[in-house]
Amino acid sequence: MPRYVEFAVASNFSFLRGASHAEELMLQAAHIGLDGLGLCDRNSVAGVVRAHLIKREKELALRYHPGARLVFADDTPDILAYPRDRAAWGRLCRLLTRSNLRAEKGECILYLDDLLEHIAGLELVVMETSTWELPSLPLLRKPPSANPTLAEAGSARPAIDPGEIGRTAAASPALSVPGDGGSKAKLRLVENERKPITKPEHLLSLLRAAAPGRVRLAANMLYRGNDRARLARRAGIARQTGMPLIAVNDVLYHHPDRRELQDVLTCIREHLTIDRAGRRLAVNAERYLKPPAEMARLFREAPEAIEETLTLGRTLTFSLDELHYEYPDEMRPGFATPQDALVHLAWEGAAARYPDGIPDNVRQSLDHELALIAQLNYAPYFLTVHHIVDYARSQNISVKAAARRPIRRSVTACASPTSTRAMATSCSNALSPRIAASRPTSTWISSTSGARR
Repeated sequence: MPRYVEFAVASNFSFLRGASHAEELMLQAAHIGLDGLGLCDRNSVAGVVRAHLIKREKELALRYHPGARLVFADDTPDILAYPRDRAAWGRLCRLLTRSNLRAEKGECILYLDDLLEHIAGLELVVMETSTWELPSLPLLRKPPSANPTLAEAGSARPAIDPGEIGRTAAASPALSVPGDGGSKAKLRLVENERKPITKPEHLLSLLRAAAPGRVRLAANMLYRGNDRARLARRAGIARQTGMPLIAVNDVLYHHPDRRELQDVLTCIREHLTIDRAGRRLAVNAERYLKPPAEMARLFREAPEAIEETLTLGRTLTFSLDELHYEYPDEMRPGFATPQDALVHLAWEGAAARYPDGIPDNVRQSLDHELALIAQLNYAPYFLTVHHIVDYARSQNISVKAAARRPIRRSVTACASPTSTRAMATSCSNALSPRIAASRPTSTWISSTSGARR
């Protein structure tokens, strides 16, 4: 019985590209007998949690591997990146964060240099082509790379052939970012001179030097008319570079019936009607999860590519179960723990509110709520809110009345660590000194939701 793990899978979190929910993909993968599935959305890990949860909820037997599909702005072919361990997952997330900070919301500007800097612990699968599309925003020039590997190669930002060896490039724009590398400046397109595109062997040699034994070359069979020739060409590159060949189906939906929906998403993305989309639509409905037997039949001339999917699956041991939130300690001078600081501030505030004496019912309520907060270890969250409110008042920013609601209601709203963390993160980001100082005094914040209006 053939065995197979599909590693090139995009969910609907690959916006306007993937046509199936992560849950549907996992359930279908289990139904057709896949050994495992790797979810890798486009420059994002947004969909990995839903796939993880459905696997746990339904107790699915197949293995699940979270990752990301890295789409580059410098002609580098797409690369699937899968972390081997918890540390590599952190590096992958930092890589995506850096790339998203370079662009406005909804865009991601990623370069090969970024991957090389965060490559430790990542298993890589190099796809055949680049699916990068120019954003609607202008681009800013990026300064020359300081990466010695690329400098030795003779180019600060080499362009990589997305498919065919020996083909020369047409005019290829070089995309770049601000020199400070940190601000969300708008982007400007810079046209460069025409020059030959580097062969894929150059990219593979760079990756092999940076990640020895962790780079694979992807091949797919999507009924495009020259599949056998393309497979032979990819196998030849793999032999020439000494890298394993791995089979993928570049999945966009869980079942062929979703092809029509995927066509609609393409039309929305391209701002076209269905009758004008033409060749921008897929030529067939082959981008679905195929059973192991069908993949083995398609790759009968390269069975090692099927076997390599199992090898990679055994190599990847990282699970999202290893993640847990680590909220930073909100230590205050003069207090041993955040809870001690919160207790002091709570009673200090109660005394200021009731100058003639704190009523017994208020004392009982505070004792109860502070004990609950101590049990849940939520004191740092409330100290964060206290700090935000203090800062808002110091900047003459009015605080919404929600900030003065009873503690019980705040505890209820914060019963989930996830909602509390989101609130704290949203508030702290919204009221960073640089941003808040420039805001009009009419701006207000909510100490429970972090909303700004």
